[in-house]
Amino acid sequence: MDARALKRKDAFKGERPWGDTVGHVWYEGLEGFMMKDMQNQLFGGRRLFPKRGEEVELVCESLAFKGKGLCKVEETGYVVMCDRALPGERFVGRVTRKKNNYSEVTKVKTLSPHNDMVEAPCEYASHCGGCRTQNLLYDAQVRAKEEQVRDLVVHVGKFSFKDPEFENVMKPIVPCVMQFHYRNKMEFSFGTKRWLPKEQLLDKSQDANFSSLGLHAPGFFDKSDTFDRDVETLLPQLMVNFVTSSYKPELLKPLVDKLTVFPEVVSIVNNINTSVGNTSVGEQEYTLYGKATITEILRGLAFEISANSFFQTNA
Repeated sequence: MDARALKRKDAFKGERPWGDTVGHVWYEGLEGFMMKDMQNQLFGGRRLFPKRGEEVELVCESLAFKGKGLCKVEETGYVVMCDRALPGERFVGRVTRKKNNYSEVTKVKTLSPHNDMVEAPCEYASHCGGCRTQNLLYDAQVRAKEEQVRDLVVHVGKFSFKDPEFENVMKPIVPCVMQFHYRNKMEFSFGTKRWLPKEQLLDKSQDANFSSLGLHAPGFFDKSDTFDRDVETLLPQLMVNFVTSSYKPELLKPLVDKLTVFPEVVSIVNNINTSVGNTSVGEQEYTLYGKATITEILRGLAFEISANSFFQTNA
């Protein structure tokens, strides 16, 4: 097909000359058929894809994996993901990142609250990156997780809702009797700066420019928060595992001396990890204080737990 034929309206008969090119559409203008990028196409005066930095009003429809809220642009159905957005919540979000088939937004302000709202029992839930759905009713959390698992069984496992065996495969999720204080392991990070929430940054008496030890601040690799947290165990035995890139016990001795005043601490070990990966399993392990294991009771059984053993009762 030559250039003259391309200009003729009847040469296409509704077909695209270069096939179904993803991301492009054809339309008839004053100068004939032209190809235009879909990101610039207007639907009722509105773009199909919001631009980076643009603010849009959204309603969270459901929870996706990792607790992100799944939303859609009302006029076009374009998918948008928002961290810490919960089902039913109407909010204004600012586009921060554009992916191949969806965008990510940051919540600017909430216009109306989400469904099944409860008060988060932890005062740091809005800042910490660990518990993103504490202000969502636990039954609603279970329903959301069951929907996610069901979607995986159908789309990845290739099961059909109409299959009589489906209900035998997809069992209802059994809720946890103890919703809090069930973890038997916590990981803390050293930071060159202390992470502070926005309201504390305005307080000039708060100084963030000093080394800290606490939970890893979301989105930062050099900062950790130092919020006070209580640790509860069924047995009064705690193990502290220092993960360092080299073995220098003289540098850890001041910390070891401070920790050993607590009777619950019966084991302090040092794992050496020379790789760049973020893992607590080291290539070598040294016992700095006490014994190399602690004892944990589970359903009447006693387990001897080392620093590198896989014993995750909160799974």
